[in-house]
Amino acid sequence: MVHLCRRLFHYSCLIGCLLVAAVASGQAQPAAAVTLDAGQEYTMVLRADGTLWACGDNYAGQLGDGTTIRRFEPVPVRGGATWRSISAADRTTFAIRTDGTLWGWGENSWGQLGDGTTTSRSTPGQVGTATNWLSVATSSGHTVGIRTDGTLWAWGFNGGGRLGDGTTTDRLTPVQIGSATNWQSVSIGGGSTLAIRTDGTLWAWGWNYHGVLGDGTTTSRSTPGQVGTATNWRAVSAGYKHVAALRADGTLWTWGTNNNGQLGDGSTTDRLTPGQVGTATSWQLISADSHTLAVKADGTLWAWGFNYSGQVGDATRTNRLVPVQVVTAGGWRVVSAGARHSLALRADGTLLGWGENHYGQLGTVERSLQQNSAPVRVGAATTWRSVSAGVNHSLAVRADGTLWSWGQNLFNQLGDGTTTDHYPPTQVGTAADWESSSAGEGHSGAVKTDGSLWAWGSNYSGQLGIGAAAASPMPARVGTAQNWQSVEAGQSSTLAIRRDGTLWAWGNNGYGQLGDGTTTNRNTPTQVGTATDWLSVSNNGTPTLALRTDGSLWSWGAFGQPGSYTTPARVGTASWRAAAAGSHYSLAVRADGTLWAWGDNTYGQLGDGTTTSRSTPGQVGAATNWQSISAYPDFGSEFAAALRQDGTLWNWGANSYGQLGDGTLTAHPTPTQLGTATWRQISTGRAHTLAIHQDGTLWAWGDNTYGQLGYHPNYFDVPHPLSWAPLAAATARAAVSFAAYPTVLDAGQPLRYVLAAPVAGAELTVYSLAGRRVATYALPPAATGAVPLRPLPAGWYLARLRYPDGRTAAARVAVR
Repeated sequence: MVHLCRRLFHYSCLIGCLLVAAVASGQAQPAAAVTLDAGQEYTMVLRADGTLWACGDNYAGQLGDGTTIRRFEPVPVRGGATWRSISAADRTTFAIRTDGTLWGWGENSWGQLGDGTTTSRSTPGQVGTATNWLSVATSSGHTVGIRTDGTLWAWGFNGGGRLGDGTTTDRLTPVQIGSATNWQSVSIGGGSTLAIRTDGTLWAWGWNYHGVLGDGTTTSRSTPGQVGTATNWRAVSAGYKHVAALRADGTLWTWGTNNNGQLGDGSTTDRLTPGQVGTATSWQLISADSHTLAVKADGTLWAWGFNYSGQVGDATRTNRLVPVQVVTAGGWRVVSAGARHSLALRADGTLLGWGENHYGQLGTVERSLQQNSAPVRVGAATTWRSVSAGVNHSLAVRADGTLWSWGQNLFNQLGDGTTTDHYPPTQVGTAADWESSSAGEGHSGAVKTDGSLWAWGSNYSGQLGIGAAAASPMPARVGTAQNWQSVEAGQSSTLAIRRDGTLWAWGNNGYGQLGDGTTTNRNTPTQVGTATDWLSVSNNGTPTLALRTDGSLWSWGAFGQPGSYTTPARVGTASWRAAAAGSHYSLAVRADGTLWAWGDNTYGQLGDGTTTSRSTPGQVGAATNWQSISAYPDFGSEFAAALRQDGTLWNWGANSYGQLGDGTLTAHPTPTQLGTATWRQISTGRAHTLAIHQDGTLWAWGDNTYGQLGYHPNYFDVPHPLSWAPLAAATARAAVSFAAYPTVLDAGQPLRYVLAAPVAGAELTVYSLAGRRVATYALPPAATGAVPLRPLPAGWYLARLRYPDGRTAAARVAVR
């Protein structure tokens, strides 16, 4: 596997700081961290008590926990509590103990573990018997270490002469490089090795693609060669085919490949010799991979280069050709650039991470960000007018008439002319006259205020209604009529009502869901019957449900219980107010406010407390104030959400993606209220839910595999507190059991807590995720209680419990 790695300048990172995983489970936390290292797709952390912790990808056992299981939260590395320093790269990890012995684990295909074999291992194994190791760097299948006597040693893969022993022969155990005894630090990246001697000279060897050796050529070399004549090099970090280095005068220099702006000089031109980055003379720390992180003397953090996964941290995915400041706060003391993620530690102990988290390398309890079981706010806008959740994408219209889309775009369903997924909502074109929208499976539809109808996305069944089979990457007008009232985009068919009350349908008709008496697909709108009093329609595949202005409910298409029809058939004689079609099941609200359900009930989607299917409508509970309802078909994740007349939101059914929004993955067989907030509109997708609050804010929860919740499923593009608040250093003690609830609070709602071992003198502190203390409360010696919270801005917060003896625990809560 092509590696993307870099070596952190280790000795500059031995600074006291804190790393604590979310500890709602009550696990005791060891002492403060002294350093950390971001590997390719994993992270290693060394704490002050000498323990090592790891999270992220574990394919080759690089986490050292005795398994090859991916870890989304930090787990302890086997081997006790006597570790002194660490080095992580690719899938190989090294650490030095306080007794000077060197240990390695993870990938060993090239002998990079130095144990005389090529067998990978998932627990630490000692490298030889030497007890005087000072530092170590590993990457690209080889490892280089410095001993306390200043000698340099290397082993592993030797392609391009990267070991520096004058050969290209792989070594399974450490071999000394030359006879010099004044090596001070070493860094590896992209098949090249760079090292600084105590006299301030910089040396390089190995592969020289793109001039990474800095000698003015692209010729590889198998022995150390001096880089220029300068004698004031202080630190070096070898990234993936580029190098960043600091001189004693505080200047920053880069060279090598520059295709993504990683040299920071404003260009994309490679450089074969060191070139200064800007004119600043205050650079103090550096860490390079395919992007570069650097800290100035004033504590400010800067980044540039490759930004595909948001690893630069400037809220974009745009490569940066010059240094950009990351957030406005200063006080950064440690930085580490991974392959596609970044870590930084502030002087106050706040740890932030950003970039990719697909493998859990950020160690966040938000798992891989691919689902969220509690409501999260979508953007900062407060003017959302309507919203529609599709299978894996979302659409919404703001009060100003602009249309926005986000999520999956494989079929052009976002309407921006591309097939690139969007994560924050992105405006569709520039028009500001959109009235409403509907998100289907792979296509979308929307009506403008002038009554025109538009569609885009997939069109394999003619669901766009434009008379052709080709997909449309941007909104295309459907016919010339200008009297459309509403549109319903289903899985592969579309239905729409005109202002004259007529109902029209087109697209897939394999199950009679178009209601025209046939099973023939249609690629242009076809009228359904002759009625002129249609009020609303719901079609998410089969069946189709529709209401007339007289309150009658009609159903057609396969599985349109009761019965299956190719033309509309009335459902009973009752008067209805709202209806929603799911997958093989139907839900509807009667005029008297009662809720009814029928059809398949395998996952409890009928909400009657059973899993028994029924072919006729049956009442759900006894409530008589139901207002609207939403359901979406997907085998295995069927669920429904509904609003009552008081604005409260209720949902039930499957919850494997957190689509019920209650902070769990537990299914609900009957309607369960979500918090105490009041809502204006809801819309359910395949396994996610969108809802507009009464204040006009938009919220989302459930599946986020394609970013349909409005944020990237695999990365943070701005520095994000990793659910780890600043905690005082303390030795491990008995576990603390602590829980805070509810997990989702309304502004001003008290925060309740439960303590398994109440003692006098305990404190509860609430932090924002920026690490700012919101409030501290002295707790009485009681097992349960509540603390008042002043109205807080919407977002995530951390409630941290601290006992007088230093034991701590924490839990996350959200304010909406």
